Amino acid sequence: MGYFSQRKKHERANLILNITLTIIAVCTLLSFFDGSVSRFFDLLGFWRFHYYIITLAAFFYALSGSFFIHAAAALLLLTINYAAIASSANIFSNVAHEGTNRLTILYQNNARHVEPLVRDAEENNADIIAVNHRKVPAYLPENFGAYQLFHQEDDAGKSFILTKKTPLRAGKLRLTAERSASFLVFEEGGRNLIFVNVDFAGLKTAEEKTVFDNLTKFVLGQDEPLILIGDFGIPAWSKTFKDFLAKTELEVKNHIILSNGGSWFNLFSVPRINVLGYRNLGLENIDILSAHKGSHPFRFDLNF
Repeated sequence: MGYFSQRKKHERANLILNITLTIIAVCTLLSFFDGSVSRFFDLLGFWRFHYYIITLAAFFYALSGSFFIHAAAALLLLTINYAAIASSANIFSNVAHEGTNRLTILYQNNARHVEPLVRDAEENNADIIAVNHRKVPAYLPENFGAYQLFHQEDDAGKSFILTKKTPLRAGKLRLTAERSASFLVFEEGGRNLIFVNVDFAGLKTAEEKTVFDNLTKFVLGQDEPLILIGDFGIPAWSKTFKDFLAKTELEVKNHIILSNGGSWFNLFSVPRINVLGYRNLGLENIDILSAHKGSHPFRFDLNF
């Protein structure tokens, strides 16, 4: 390749890195602005993990082309975004804990049919099935084989729980006029546990604070350990979520999941599905199972 061709290639790579890193730097800076000022700043914060991935690619691209100044700038942006994410979420690994008690949960977001999920639960020996349905089912039987349906006032709604365990109590948390969450309390390993299934998909900015404030009041009002699972509507590093974690002392146990249940993997999905618990709860592994008519179940193996 001739000198001028090499020079054009070098200039093109330099331009690509300049544009990419400048855009990422601006987005990173603006994402620290309070989302209550503008929904635009809030949306920038939602995509922080994607800034991290793009910057990581730019870093290696700069190194491979010996653009060391660009690599240094990319490394700085990586550090900033990593710190912002890691303050409340786990990027690559789950939170482990050495416990003797095991609990297997199957979680299905955007469910269309419950019966295939029950078959998966039986094959995986799941203790609990948490379901967030696309729409309120016209009819749900009280049981699916060994799994019993527990809900309140004969209304399962879009969010409900099936379990083999006999609960001490079960019901709904009314968080706003439009938002609720299913919960049940059961005994495991000589202690009572509270299991909560949330579905905050499509959460609006206007209701965000109220939903999490009311969920905070519920968590702080309980004496038993809690496990919260579901689509929280916003990523764990958003200000509202971070405030919720700080007030309740709950932790995100799972690594970032780039799926909303509608696909096995989606790079453009904002991570919103999480498992939360206190310090003595560990998450051993996460499996995304085969699809049932477009819906992918998640299997979570917990220990405590």
